[in-house]
Amino acid sequence: MKGSSPAWLLSILVLASTGVCAWAGDINLDLSTSEAYVNEPISVRIRVINAQDHSPPQYPDINGAEVQDLGQTGRNQSVSFVNGKMTRNVTLTYVFLITPTKPGTLIIPSIGVRVDGDMLKTPARKIKVTESTTGDLMFLKLTSDRDSVYFGETIDVNLEIWLKIYRDQNITRGLSAQEMLGLINVQQSNWGVFKETLDRIDRRDTTWQYRRASGKNAGGVAQSYHVYVLEQSYTPIDVGPIGVGNISVVTNYPTRTAVKRGIFGDRLQVSGSRPIRASLGASDILVQSPPNQDAPPFFNGAVGQYTFSAQARNTEVRVREPIELIMTISGQGVLDRVPPPPLLAMEAITQDFKVPEERMAGLGNERQKQFTVTIRPKNADVAEIPPIPFVYFDPVAEKYVSLASDSIPINVTPSEQVSLDRFAMVDEHNGNGINLTQTAAGIRANYADIDALLSQQSYIPGAGTVGMLAAAPLVYLCSLLIVQRRRRMSTDTGYARRRGAASRAVAGIEQALQGDDAGEAASIMAGAVISYISDRCNASTGLTSAEAIEQLTLRHIDSESVQKVESFLGECEALQYAGGDQNRDLDAQARQCIDELEKERF
Repeated sequence: MKGSSPAWLLSILVLASTGVCAWAGDINLDLSTSEAYVNEPISVRIRVINAQDHSPPQYPDINGAEVQDLGQTGRNQSVSFVNGKMTRNVTLTYVFLITPTKPGTLIIPSIGVRVDGDMLKTPARKIKVTESTTGDLMFLKLTSDRDSVYFGETIDVNLEIWLKIYRDQNITRGLSAQEMLGLINVQQSNWGVFKETLDRIDRRDTTWQYRRASGKNAGGVAQSYHVYVLEQSYTPIDVGPIGVGNISVVTNYPTRTAVKRGIFGDRLQVSGSRPIRASLGASDILVQSPPNQDAPPFFNGAVGQYTFSAQARNTEVRVREPIELIMTISGQGVLDRVPPPPLLAMEAITQDFKVPEERMAGLGNERQKQFTVTIRPKNADVAEIPPIPFVYFDPVAEKYVSLASDSIPINVTPSEQVSLDRFAMVDEHNGNGINLTQTAAGIRANYADIDALLSQQSYIPGAGTVGMLAAAPLVYLCSLLIVQRRRRMSTDTGYARRRGAASRAVAGIEQALQGDDAGEAASIMAGAVISYISDRCNASTGLTSAEAIEQLTLRHIDSESVQKVESFLGECEALQYAGGDQNRDLDAQARQCIDELEKERF
């Protein structure tokens, strides 16, 4: 029997290998929700299972909805053993986004998919679509410390998102500001000029500002709100009520909560929500143009507070030779919109100088702008470049201001005249003058010693030249790697987020330490750790604490590290909303969480 063991084992392996099977091809359909709202997409997944050959599904047009085909989004393979037989399943997933455009009953039609020669069909489904009324749950405000601004002037504006604090039997105190911030759907919202502020938040250059406030609904009943504020500097480009873009904000507002039991205690989470949308209405901030009356000559539209100067790069010229004139405008204002002084309209300039008609381009930065133009003196009597006026409107003093550069002395000499008398004619009788020799076609040699000429052709490179040639490929390779890294940083947002995650989180922790309020510091530190997890996972911004822990769990992060993060976030929440001792070394705990997660490969 011992001698036959290898054969017996081989027989079992053969039987096992012949027992591999796969089920016949099939399809199924899955909807992301059983309740739908107008203008909010429904995810429809069609799964093709164990198909040897199939045609990708194509959804027809649907009355009352828009259909977007996202194509094949996944391929999963699994192996199972049933009655000693191994079964291999391969599933291909196709996703469609169906967005209802009106309330009522939406019919998700049956769709056919040809699988291994057979036409299989998904069942038709009906979904009730309703309007998701916002009511007093959320509204938007555009605010500023000023009620008017001049066209071309920069103003600081704030977008305020007023979100009613959600309460139910599980949470009488209401969801926290950080928890409700995570419910704002940043991707589906339209942010107008405030998109730049959100980009700075993603880069951790700034943070959401929020406060708690009271307001009244349409019935006059007082309500409690979390107010989230985005700050942005803006320069209006139209006269009238200030326009900052088509702004609307979508929030997945809670409809119920549930208590989730965990090893570290109970944790509250949102178990149901519905989308609400609020749009920004007309603003009370008025944009006005500078007054037309009393506008001095040569006003060219500059608004702000500036200084002006001019200088010439060369002052010793002949008639009609170029003089490079540099005009510098400095100060506070939108310099990229400030035009150059209108030299062509200034008779004091054009009567003595030739001025090009092309529009001057300006170069500079946020504090200074320079215009360079080439002018040419028309005659030798010109002794200076006269003062050049520059006019702007001061929005603070609400008046026009006229400046002028200093005059620039120049020395203009007559142009040199070339006379034919300078060329001597050849006198064949006495041999005076220049002898000219006419040659035939081609170039004649003017070097008689050919051997000496050829002897100069040899070249022996030195050690420096050889070293440069040898180093050239290495320099090229390094440059290529740098360019590729920069290109990846600019195009792969996920890669850029992951690389800078730790440094941004540490900056957030240090910012928290600058305040005196323990609750606010705990909120900022918790936000820094959650944002770090979001960046490392390349997940959407605004995760809740529970969602951050879920992201770590899905990526199989070490359970001990996950527990430390969960404990830290729980302690922050307790300190923020239930009071507590400030001396908890939260910054050390936050840094330890980040240090341990840095060792993990997400």
